[in-house]
Amino acid sequence: MALFLRFRLAKQTFLLISALLCAISAELHAQSGGRNEAGAAAQGMGNAAVTVGDAQAMFNNIGALCEVEKTTAWASYENRFSMLNLPTFSAGFVMPNSRNGAVGVGVWRFGDGVYNEHRLALGYSHKVQGVSLGFQANYLQIMGQGTGQRSALVLEFGGVAQLSNKLFLGMHIYNLNQAKVQTFLDERLPTVMKAGLSYRPTNKLTINAETEKDTDNPAYLKAGLAYDMLSEKITLRMGLRSQPFSSFWGLSLRHRKLVIDYAFGYYDQPLGTSHGITLAYVIHKKSMSGSAKVTD
Repeated sequence: MALFLRFRLAKQTFLLISALLCAISAELHAQSGGRNEAGAAAQGMGNAAVTVGDAQAMFNNIGALCEVEKTTAWASYENRFSMLNLPTFSAGFVMPNSRNGAVGVGVWRFGDGVYNEHRLALGYSHKVQGVSLGFQANYLQIMGQGTGQRSALVLEFGGVAQLSNKLFLGMHIYNLNQAKVQTFLDERLPTVMKAGLSYRPTNKLTINAETEKDTDNPAYLKAGLAYDMLSEKITLRMGLRSQPFSSFWGLSLRHRKLVIDYAFGYYDQPLGTSHGITLAYVIHKKSMSGSAKVTD
């Protein structure tokens, strides 16, 4: 009974904190665009990844990073809308511990020589009584011809709560400190909020649905599913997104310590298509003593 009460208290605390952060952020007004997502696995599900606990969670929802049970290095590349001047590169290193926690460090780059954004990220995630919480600090640098170089410290918070054996709730807020990139113009980065559910009826099938809203644009919906085959050596993915309307497909191949993810996205004309690929290499598996086993 005591264990059950502690679990209920931890879950209610997570939901309360997330609701308060979303309510505060809804009052903010930003002036510039932004983006916070990475990895071909997420892209293959329409970026409906707020509950996904893989190595790229540090750029999708830091709260889910503690689900990673193996020290992993990864790198990802996306060519959005098939335009050479809109590439996105990201890479990271995740190191879990035996106390249901994980630390991650990563880099993220978008753009070309005319306009580009760089981000250096350091985050930590911890799981207690079925609730995972994470916090991350990002050093963001923006450079553009004619505007010079600007930088800001951007903070984010996220979490995942296990509502039942098959149902999970994820929430994430990026730029909760409403960082400024131009002091004299009061130019602020957007605050981005995501919330979603994940239904996992079997060990092979995952169905995700979520909504995303930033302080510059209206909310939109995302949905995706993943199906594991051949003892999780192959994963098939598909996803949809409402704004702009787009569809996605993805494939993962696993061989020993190497994981290869590929994703293809098709957008309404004239945006065209996007391609993404992620390589991940497992370096070391953490000791499971004193903690429950968590699947990838």
